[in-house]
Amino acid sequence: MTITTTGLAVATGRSGGDARTVAYTSQGTRRWQHTLATPAADEGAAVTPLAGGEVEVAGYTRGRVSAPKGGAALGNGDVFLIRTS
Repeated sequence: MTITTTGLAVATGRSGGDARTVAYTSQGTRRWQHTLATPAADEGAAVTPLAGGEVEVAGYTRGRVSAPKGGAALGNGDVFLIRTS
């Protein structure tokens, strides 16, 4: 678990075979949740807090993923890095 510069507690990992990242307030209320889901195994491995409350999430996928700005994960063990808030 990582605490962001805005005080959110953020955790990442695997849930039902998907990479899931969840942020909670200090009162325990879920603020947001993001999921990377392919038909194969996906897992979030690390969260790094950034200025302004954003985080970068690193993990891996064994599925195929198209990236919005080009590139793709072709499956069989690719690393991903996502910036989110």
